[in-house]
Amino acid sequence: MGLFWEAVKSFGAQWGGATSAMYTSDTVIKNMTGIDPKRFHPDIYKSITRAINDKYQFYFRLEMPLTDEEVTMLKLTYFCELAAHAEDEDTRRKFGDAIAKLRRIAGGRIRAEISAGAAAQTGF
Repeated sequence: MGLFWEAVKSFGAQWGGATSAMYTSDTVIKNMTGIDPKRFHPDIYKSITRAINDKYQFYFRLEMPLTDEEVTMLKLTYFCELAAHAEDEDTRRKFGDAIAKLRRIAGGRIRAEISAGAAAQTGF
């Protein structure tokens, strides 16, 4: 019975942490850019959320879950790429400036590979 409850606790921590990080990142993005990520493109938002959740699960299994700042950086990266693809330069600039600001403010809480990936993909 102890093994079962440990698995239940682990599952709860994993999903609770991911959900909390997603909500926190949405709030941070809206505050930094003035754009509500859930309303920017609702269908693509769902795909982005799934992709980030998969990354969260991967890092959680390695016992190194993503921080709220890392989830925010990943979301900003995806949204910046989406705006670039749509050729919306003003929106791309807002997301890019938020990436740069987040890197300055929370750089120590964002893994180098996530920060470098955002820079390589977006140019910010």
